[in-house]
Amino acid sequence: MSVTESKGALMNLAPRIIDYENYHDFVRDFFHFKKAQSKTFSYRRFAALAGIKSSNFLQLVMKNQRRLSPEMAGQVAKAMKLLKPEADYFVALVHLEQSANAEQTMQYDKQKKIAIRKIITKVVPSEKSKYLSVWYFPLIRELAFLADFTCEPSWISKKLKGLVTPTQAQEAIEVLSHLKLWKLNAKNKVIVEEVFMDTGLESTTYQDISITQIHKENLLAWTKIIDTIPKEDRELGMLNIPIHHGKIPEFKKRIQHFQDEIIGWLQDEKDPTQIVQLGTYLVPISTKSNS
Repeated sequence: MSVTESKGALMNLAPRIIDYENYHDFVRDFFHFKKAQSKTFSYRRFAALAGIKSSNFLQLVMKNQRRLSPEMAGQVAKAMKLLKPEADYFVALVHLEQSANAEQTMQYDKQKKIAIRKIITKVVPSEKSKYLSVWYFPLIRELAFLADFTCEPSWISKKLKGLVTPTQAQEAIEVLSHLKLWKLNAKNKVIVEEVFMDTGLESTTYQDISITQIHKENLLAWTKIIDTIPKEDRELGMLNIPIHHGKIPEFKKRIQHFQDEIIGWLQDEKDPTQIVQLGTYLVPISTKSNS
């Protein structure tokens, strides 16, 4: 019995796909969880839900004696009622097991990381929109993940190289506490309530907030300190790319997938020592040509 299965049995909680690197183990633990909930849940029933004719096929998968094809993996994910990003993660594990070369492994590992990001990220609810009304509120929230974080305005101001004044830091502390985006435990240590948060679609989620303004203020802050950052600690890149405007939507999707991959890669970070900001900007700097 796996550790995850033991926890699931004790806590009466379904196993989480994100806790697994081996899909065989996840299918097995899922089956045992469902069996514990209902004695009528059988290998035959599980196979039928997944549209698999052989009643013992999934049992062999659980024993690592058979492999799922990517197509069958999608069917099994549906039978387990996984959400889309969870299903994407599950299918990526199936692909990774069958990768024929390093290029395929890299491709499916990227898909897995993108799925991780979507699983662990929660969209900021509209009632907490004030969180994104000032550019340094999210930045100060991230500071709480550092081991040496001190919830004192003067410490925060110094840590952020004076870009934020102690008065502004105090305001951020009050807002983050009021919105319950962090809280103090018994030892007076700040605990962040949600690890990863997203603004969602700018056009629909925050009609009352200018996300553009937040980015402008962040870029302005960079200009104040960029000369002081050692070259080995920064990366300055600018691509001037001729492109047809019809490809812009696909370009944006590729940038978003890159961001998802980075978040997925770093989701297990246990010992952060500083905050870095990664800017991925796509700005049409010229007007469109007549076609």
